[in-house]
Amino acid sequence: MKMRDSSGRILVVSSKVVSTSSPLIVEALAVREGVLLVSATPWPKILIESDNQSVIEETRGGNQQWAINQIVRDTITLSRYIPFCGFIWTRREGNNLAHTLAQMTMELGTQIQSVNDIPPSLREIVVLDARRATTSSGEDLQDLVDTNEP
Repeated sequence: MKMRDSSGRILVVSSKVVSTSSPLIVEALAVREGVLLVSATPWPKILIESDNQSVIEETRGGNQQWAINQIVRDTITLSRYIPFCGFIWTRREGNNLAHTLAQMTMELGTQIQSVNDIPPSLREIVVLDARRATTSSGEDLQDLVDTNEP
């Protein structure tokens, strides 16, 4: 999971081992974890990215999927305590950092978390993701925040 500020700068990367084999549930848990992490920071604007369109649609009040419904409801409730918390879908090609973190977590068998300091081994992936990252409608991240402010 990764979170960006309103200018697109990555603030947090995090990955941990969970006991489910469902990609849908894993992604919903990652988004909720992102909201929990942000709720303990002073950041007023945050964008939580996912390449799982179903999870993002449900956080926006779309498709109801019973397997993740309670997780998403928790996420939405928690996000109300953050001045601006956006959920955006990003193409898989722009989400290599999250997938690399997940692979590292599985190999190490432990949680990886970094706030405001991307590990050197991941910096090249961050640059590539930034070049490839677009939202579902092709907007850049700053435009998304500017048009969705409360």
